[in-house]
Amino acid sequence: MFKVFVIEDIVTLSVSEYVGDKRNILFQKLSNKYINKVIHGVGLAIALDGDFLKCESRILPNDGSAHYTLIFKLLVFSPVINEVFKANVILYNKNFIKLSIGFFSDLHIIPNSLPEIYKYDETNGYWLKIDGDADVPIKTDNLVEFKILDIIYNHEAEDDGISTGMELLPILLVIGTIV
Repeated sequence: MFKVFVIEDIVTLSVSEYVGDKRNILFQKLSNKYINKVIHGVGLAIALDGDFLKCESRILPNDGSAHYTLIFKLLVFSPVINEVFKANVILYNKNFIKLSIGFFSDLHIIPNSLPEIYKYDETNGYWLKIDGDADVPIKTDNLVEFKILDIIYNHEAEDDGISTGMELLPILLVIGTIV
């Protein structure tokens, strides 16, 4: 579910940014670039280590800005097909059940992926688990075991000015079922 990647990147500090804690400024620039961003085919970046593995700078003669070559660790939520974990129900209707694990809320269950013991109750407007004599409702804030069936990285969600309808989907969508 989580992976640590070692990343090398170049961050530029202008002359006006020389004043103050350079490490903090570099950390903020990297955070703005990576944290809460989806890396296609990898996952959602959720944290980076401020103890840089490498931090070298070169000052450019033309404008005095400094280019820092940084090597750092990045923690990524990287879902894997068939992985099982617990998630909270946050939204539901007859077309889907949406779940959250706190920092990530684009976990969806579609009706045809549910086991046959789950039925949608049109009268009450929620999903039921038919369990022998008792019907157990699936409602908001219920904790369920979620199994990943598919992971979709939506390249169309990036704004290029052309509307295809796909930009309405999240950049990272995880489809699964209840186990």
